[in-house]
Amino acid sequence: MGASTLPVGLGMVRPGGAYVSIPTLTDDGDIEASFAAAAARQVRRVFSTMSDVGCGRQLATIAGLITDGHVTLPPMQTLPLEQAAEAHVLIQTRHVRGKIVLNVAEF
Repeated sequence: MGASTLPVGLGMVRPGGAYVSIPTLTDDGDIEASFAAAAARQVRRVFSTMSDVGCGRQLATIAGLITDGHVTLPPMQTLPLEQAAEAHVLIQTRHVRGKIVLNVAEF
């Protein structure tokens, strides 16, 4: 994705709707022009950003919800990174229930 997808995306939003983008570190194009193009179609242009402020607290809350059983995780199958090809075959043949996690390194 990138700045070049703006015209296509705007064309998919009805007047009165919102077009939301997640800014990148590379090229978001002419932001002022993207707001003008959206306004011309009566579409609200929104950039969604995130911050690491408070992430530790949020992760602790999520971990607590999982530990207390308020959130149920899908079944997970962990494979070493060296078995990534096998993991891909499992996904393609739909012999997976839940998620496959590739273990990149042991700590």
